[in-house]
Amino acid sequence: MRLIPERFRPKSKAGKAGLIAGGVVGGLLALDLIALAATAIFAVTAGGR
Repeated sequence: MRLIPERFRPKSKAGKAGLIAGGVVGGLLALDLIALAATAIFAVTAGGR
């Protein structure tokens, strides 16, 4: 199973670089959201005691 279908793959180097950059930015945003959620959950559980 491929992550990106063949026809959506960029053929140029610039397109590939953009795809990688987009993936990195998306990954960082996802990590940021996970960290934020974990902090909120921790604050709620710590405050509930």
